[in-house]
Amino acid sequence: MPPELQELALSIELKPGLWLNAVKPVHSAEAVSLRVAIMTAVIAALASLAIWVFARRITRPLQALAQAADHFGRGEASEPLVVEGPRDIQVSADAFNRMQDRLSRLLETQRTMLRAVGHDLRTPLTSLRIRADSVPEAYGRDQMITVLDDMSVMTEEILRWARDAAGEEAPSTVDLGALVESLTDDYHAQGLAVSFHAPESRIVIRCRRVALRRSLRNVIDNALKYGDCADIRMITHDEAVTIRVEYTGPGIPEARLEDVYKPFVRLESSRSRETGGIGLGLAITRSAVESQGGTCRLANRKAGGLRADITLPLPI
Repeated sequence: MPPELQELALSIELKPGLWLNAVKPVHSAEAVSLRVAIMTAVIAALASLAIWVFARRITRPLQALAQAADHFGRGEASEPLVVEGPRDIQVSADAFNRMQDRLSRLLETQRTMLRAVGHDLRTPLTSLRIRADSVPEAYGRDQMITVLDDMSVMTEEILRWARDAAGEEAPSTVDLGALVESLTDDYHAQGLAVSFHAPESRIVIRCRRVALRRSLRNVIDNALKYGDCADIRMITHDEAVTIRVEYTGPGIPEARLEDVYKPFVRLESSRSRETGGIGLGLAITRSAVESQGGTCRLANRKAGGLRADITLPLPI
């Protein structure tokens, strides 16, 4: 190298152990000129491109893993993840694929069992009901029929609860406002006091439509049973939407707010199914909502009555 020239060296660490090195000869008396500025800009652009490519190689499989976990948490079947990216991410993706496969097979086994149990329970109950019709009244025919009818209702409720928890219904895209409005119209047709404050914008989610509709109906029925009316509104958050059902009337002791979600637990002291049900309504609601990645919360209102919040995640 001629003595009047010097070396301008630049080193950038792209990742641990990987460096980008550049050397340019410059005159010793040369100030930072346009040529030097252009070379520096070119080197910086190349370094930025290399960093972007490396970051993209990490973030793309991470984003795919996050989306697959979110969909699977809502009960949606998804294709196995492509195992790519750095070694740690490949290990995580492979572990997620194995977990999803095991859980899917477990859920399918539960669904098959439920279908078999439902058939095996309904058949003898139906047979007993037919036989009870031929029993003389002197031997307690009406009482036998009443007990068998109660058993049939309990069996259907238990199976419905188990099916909702197992997620038998396939998720679909649903206009949430339209779903709640149609449910409200059903109550209006019966002359019941149910009000709905429709959202200003359309809210579309992925959910199990029938299970969600049944969950909302359970909550609204409770509001009408223990209060004078049911007031429904929808509240949107950054990544979720809340369907809030409120009513005025008696609340629930704070110490027992969680007890109402337990199967067969009834706060109503009588054993009449007409006044207190069989204690599965809110258990079914919570199971159905949580199986779709949501939450169900009850809280007493300061003005009296109860507030039920069903919160569901918005698509990402």
